[in-house]
Amino acid sequence: MKTKNYNCFMAGAKVFIDYDETKNIEDVKVGDKLLTHDRKHGSIVLEKHVYEINDTILMYDYADFKVTGDHPLWLDGAWVKSEDSEHVTGKDMHVDKLYNIKTSNHFYIEGVGAHGDSIINRNEE
Repeated sequence: MKTKNYNCFMAGAKVFIDYDETKNIEDVKVGDKLLTHDRKHGSIVLEKHVYEINDTILMYDYADFKVTGDHPLWLDGAWVKSEDSEHVTGKDMHVDKLYNIKTSNHFYIEGVGAHGDSIINRNEE
């Protein structure tokens, strides 16, 4: 089993483009404008990363999407690693690909804010 932390989402996770419009994370492109984690501002996709995994890794279920344990989510007014949240459950599963996007500001995915950079600052808003 792979142990590398990817800070990513599985295909099918819905990223909000606007209040009532979503796009699957695998369909997001550099330059797309997304809704931010606070649902008030716009964020531009600066980079998109696709990782070929083809292995069994630990993934966490949150609502309707699956995320790696180190990816920061905006929960209860603070940035929290998904694996540290009481709202998620982890399990080993086979993963073909993982997706991540770097944004000018954070982004909104499946009803929760997601950090748009690889560095976590738990006190940042």
